[in-house]
Amino acid sequence: MNIKDPIFWINKMDAYTDPAKHALERASNGFSTYDWWNFDEYIAWVNVQALTKFRDEGNGRPAGLTEDEWREILNLMIDGFVAHLEANGDVDGVPPWRILNTETKRRIDMGLALYSVYFTSLWD
Repeated sequence: MNIKDPIFWINKMDAYTDPAKHALERASNGFSTYDWWNFDEYIAWVNVQALTKFRDEGNGRPAGLTEDEWREILNLMIDGFVAHLEANGDVDGVPPWRILNTETKRRIDMGLALYSVYFTSLWD
C-alpha cells in the first residue's frame, strides 16, 4: 500500500509552498503549518507509519495479550487510519474525497476505538 505524506503537493513550487519552511517546522515542532491545514490526515499518516513499525519491529505488548492478538489489534488500528486516509486523502493513486460509506466509517470507528483503549500501550 502506498500512502503518501498528506502534503506531498508541497514540492509544487509556487507562492504558497516552501519545502524548506515545511521541513524546518516539522523538525522543530513535529508538524508544519502545511500539516496543520489537514491535521487529521497528517496524524492519520503518522499513525499508520508508527503502528506499522510497532507491528513489524516492536517487542513490547500489553500484558495479557499474545503476540498474535497484539498484532491483530495493531492491524485493526492501522486499517482505521488507512480508511480515514482513503476517505480523505490519496492512497494508491485513488483520488481524495471519496464518499464516506458505512464500511469505511465502521473501519475508522473500530481503529479509533482500539487506539483509544491501547494508546498507553504504544511503547517498545
